[in-house]
Amino acid sequence: MQIRITSNASEVAAKLQTFPVLLKGHLFDAMGRTLDGMQYYAVDFMYSNFKNPQGPLEDAFYQVIEDTGSGVQGQLVNPMVYAWRREKGFSGMTDSLGRYYAHDPGIEYMTHTLDDQSNIAFGYFTDAVGQTITEIGG
Repeated sequence: MQIRITSNASEVAAKLQTFPVLLKGHLFDAMGRTLDGMQYYAVDFMYSNFKNPQGPLEDAFYQVIEDTGSGVQGQLVNPMVYAWRREKGFSGMTDSLGRYYAHDPGIEYMTHTLDDQSNIAFGYFTDAVGQTITEIGG
């Protein structure tokens, strides 16, 4: 009786070398889907919760997705000068025109977005890793 065990180690090693490149492509996709979902959620939250939504703040978002070398970094940016004060509020403060705001609470649109969308984002990135493993034959 004889048992023979062979290894395809070189084939496995070659497939593993492609993992980082394949993963990065899936990470870019996951980041894009994440930021799209967060942007949609934030804008919807703003229109639903502002007392008088006007549009410029709600429609000013843009996304930045960058290759960091070892991964992918994404940002959802709102460049409007008053975006932060709509997030955190402006109660008890005076603006650049000299107007005093006794009661101007923020609505925490980005805080709510992060709280409500984090698990969805986690799923996108988990799927990205799974898709990469599947692609290399795992």
